[in-house]
Amino acid sequence: MDAKVLRSRAAAPSFARAGALSRKVRRGFTPWLFLLPALVLLAIWVYWPLVRTFFLSFYSWNMLPTTDPQFCGLDNFVKLLKTPGFTDAVRNTLIMMVGILPFSVVLPMAAAILAKTISKRASGIFRALIFVPMIMAPVAVAAVFRWILHPVDGLLNQLLAHLGVEESIHFLNDPKWALGCMIFITGWKMMGFFTLLFYNAVMNIDDSYYQAAALDGATFWQQTVRITLPLLSPTLVFNTMLSILFASSWSFTYVDTLTQGGPLNATINAYYFMWDKGFRTSSSGLTSSSAVVFVLAFGIIALVLNHIGQKLSYYDN
Repeated sequence: MDAKVLRSRAAAPSFARAGALSRKVRRGFTPWLFLLPALVLLAIWVYWPLVRTFFLSFYSWNMLPTTDPQFCGLDNFVKLLKTPGFTDAVRNTLIMMVGILPFSVVLPMAAAILAKTISKRASGIFRALIFVPMIMAPVAVAAVFRWILHPVDGLLNQLLAHLGVEESIHFLNDPKWALGCMIFITGWKMMGFFTLLFYNAVMNIDDSYYQAAALDGATFWQQTVRITLPLLSPTLVFNTMLSILFASSWSFTYVDTLTQGGPLNATINAYYFMWDKGFRTSSSGLTSSSAVVFVLAFGIIALVLNHIGQKLSYYDN
């Protein structure tokens, strides 16, 4: 047999393998090609600012384009611990994390479970009404609550006066009330969003579980405790983590519009502290160092909650 033919036959399997490998590479590369625009936007708007913030935390700079940043090492972090308002921001952030949980977990979960027991039409109206605060502009919500909580002409103080309370309450100017008002406004605004998340999870539970439990004589409460709550555990953990991590950022607009962090730093939190030091005092180093501290703290909290969620979540599979 001709040597040329033999060589071509020997080379055929190698060409086939090379073609198969090429197709496999293209198939593996294609999904990344579709993800490329999103990855580029994330790199530009999320990850590069994070890297830039980390480096700026070691420099002193007044943010003027005519001046150059001066390296100062860890001085910004030392100064941060002594900055007035930092400890208040940490304390208020922790209080907000816990205080908003009834509005983001307890009440929405109860509303979602009860919504399943009513008719579909009534359930649709209920979900539409409870979601209305979510679609309202935060600044408009703040303006409405400024009127409601006004110490003289406010609707709430007028109601209290009719109930026999003679002295008006300065809700937004009294340190005893201001932080609670921020928590209530933020929770009221976000409750519809969390309710829809819980409602979607409740509706995805197989009805056969409830039918079997009803045949065994289980009451509504027993079905809720033994079936609904365990199968809602992934959504419960997710909503809890979402609420804890973003409670302060959701309240930023209301703090900025209604109290500006006061009175006496009673409502200042992590996000407002960073904004105040960055845009009012133009201290990029102090702002960046506080951002690094808060990002690390929130990252640790997220890792802990994720680990707890993996242990407590129950999946119906």
